[in-house]
Amino acid sequence: MEKTGILDADEISSLLMRMVLFGAGHPYRFPELQQLAYSVPHRNVFVDDKSRRLQLYCTYNKNKSSGGILKTMDGVTSDHLFYFIVVLRWMQINVLRGSSRQICVTLDPQSAKLMEHISPAERTRLALPTYVFLDSNRGDLINYPTFRRYLEQFPKGERERLTFQELRQGLIALIREYANVSIPETVEPLLSITHELMANHSLATALSMYGVDTFSLRSVDGSMAIQLQEECSRRWIAWLQLEDGALAQEEMATERFSVKQVRHREYGSEPKSLEDLTDAGQKLFGSKFEFRNRSQEKLCNEIYLSGRPSIAVQAPTGFGKTELFHLPLVALASKKSRKNVSFVFVPYTVLLEGTLQRLSAGNLLKVAQVKQFMEVGYDGVTDVYVGGFDDLAQEEFAARIVGWESSNGKNANLCYLVIDEFHNLEAETYRRKTFDRIRKVQFDAFEKVLFLSATAAAIIADGALRRAGFKGLEEPEPGFKATDAGDSSGGMTCYPTKMFNVIEEVPLAHVHMEFLKVADSSREAFKLLKALFACEPDARAVVAVGSRRKVEELSEECKEHFRITWTHGHLKTGEKIGADPIVHG
Repeated sequence: MEKTGILDADEISSLLMRMVLFGAGHPYRFPELQQLAYSVPHRNVFVDDKSRRLQLYCTYNKNKSSGGILKTMDGVTSDHLFYFIVVLRWMQINVLRGSSRQICVTLDPQSAKLMEHISPAERTRLALPTYVFLDSNRGDLINYPTFRRYLEQFPKGERERLTFQELRQGLIALIREYANVSIPETVEPLLSITHELMANHSLATALSMYGVDTFSLRSVDGSMAIQLQEECSRRWIAWLQLEDGALAQEEMATERFSVKQVRHREYGSEPKSLEDLTDAGQKLFGSKFEFRNRSQEKLCNEIYLSGRPSIAVQAPTGFGKTELFHLPLVALASKKSRKNVSFVFVPYTVLLEGTLQRLSAGNLLKVAQVKQFMEVGYDGVTDVYVGGFDDLAQEEFAARIVGWESSNGKNANLCYLVIDEFHNLEAETYRRKTFDRIRKVQFDAFEKVLFLSATAAAIIADGALRRAGFKGLEEPEPGFKATDAGDSSGGMTCYPTKMFNVIEEVPLAHVHMEFLKVADSSREAFKLLKALFACEPDARAVVAVGSRRKVEELSEECKEHFRITWTHGHLKTGEKIGADPIVHG
C-alpha cells in the first residue's frame, strides 16, 4: 500500500507538470517548471484573490533580460494542482513519515554543501512541504528523463515524438499565430512583446520580430505590466477553449489597454525574490532576524513581490508596520542595475525625526527630508525622502514628480510612496483644505503606493483614499474584476485599493481603562501625572483635553512641575516641533 501510494503520487506529479506546461501558456523552460514551490523560502506558486486561480511567479531567467514573470493558469489545471498540493501531497507526507525513503533537493553546489550538515530525515521534512514536483523514488525533484518518459507515452496513438525544446517552441509558435487576434494595432506590439518576454525570450527576439528594443515589463507602470501578463495568459487559455463562458475569446475586451497607460523607460530590472527580504532583515537586525509573525511576513512579501500598484494595511501598534516598507527599501537599495527612490510621509512634523532615524539605521539607506527634494530636486544619492502630510500637499512636490521622468528618468526609478497613518486624511477635518491638494500628485509615476494605519476602519480608510484621489477600497464581493472597476485610460488611482486588515482585537484592548467623574478634572489629571512620574521618572505622558483654552490653562498650571510641550490643531507646522509632548489638544 505504501509503495503504491507513493508511486501514484509520483506519476501524478509528472502528469501535472505537463498540464502546467500547457495550461499556463508561454511555456516554461524545464528548470523553472521543475523548481515550482508552494512554500517558503522558494515559493513561487500563489493564489489570485479575485479569480481564485493559481498564479506562478518565476524569476528563473536564462537571458537576464527581464524580471519575474507572472503566469495565470486555466481553471482546470489550477484546480488539479491545488488539490494535489493541499490533499494528495499531505497524504504522501503521511505515507512517507517513518519510511526509509529520503528526499534531498539540491538546486546548486552551495545548497548541496549546506545539505551535508542536515540529517536525511530533516532533508525530507524540508523538501516535501515545499516543492511541487518531487520524485520520491529518486529522492529529488523530477528530472528530465522521468518527465520525458511520460512525454513519450502520452497522448497515445500515432504521432511525432517531440523533444521538450521542440514542444516548447511549437507552443510559442501557436501563441504568436493565434493568441493575438482581434486586438487594436496600437496594443498589439505590447502584447506581442509581452508574449515573448513571458516565454523567456531575449529582447533581441523582440527587436528582430517587432522592431522594438527598449521594451521590458518594467518599461510600463506596475499595474500595466501585470495587466499585460494576465491578458496574455487569458488569450492563450481562451484560444485553447479550456474554460467556458468567462474566458470565451469573443469576450476579450480589446479596449482594456490604452497606449496612454504606457510610460516607456529604457532600463531593465534585476529579479526579486523572498530571499531579498531575509537578507535585508539580517542587515538591519542581525543574523538571527525573523519576522515577528506570519502576517508580517506575508504582508512584506505582498508589498515587495506583488503587482498591486496600491495597497492599504491596518495593523495594530507594535505589529511592525515600518518594517513592511523598510525591509523592501533596503532590498531595493541592494539592486545595482538602477537607483530606486522612495518617499515616506507621516502626519505630523514631530514624527519626522524618529522616522528619519529609523530609516537611517545601519547606514543602509541614504535618507533626506522632502523639503530638500522640493528645494533642489533629486540629488542623485538619496534612497528615501521623508516628509509630513503638509509636504505631500505642496505644489512644489507635485511639480517635482511631474518633471521626474525628464530630469531623472534615465538614472533613477520612482519606487514607493508611503503614507503612514493615512486615516488622518479623512479624520482630521480641520486640515482638509490642505489635504485636498494631495490629489494633484501624479501617483502613477510611482511603482507602488502604500497606505498604513493602526486605526483605519473601512469607512474611514475608503474616505481617506478618495480624498487622496484614489477610487477607494476594493469591494470584497464575489466575482469582482479589477478590469470592471475603473477607467481603462487612467492609472492606479482609477482602480480600487486592496486593504489588508490584521487587527484581531479591539485597539488598545490590552490597556487598562477606567472612567471617572470628578469635580475638578484638571486637578485630578495633575495628581495622576505626579503619581506616574514618582514611579517612572523616565516615562512620557499625553494628556488630551477638549479645547484650545484648556490646553493653555493646563500647561500653565503644570509647567513648574513637568517639562511640557503643548500643541493644538490651529498652530502652524513649525510651532508643533518638540521632543517631549506632555499636553496636547
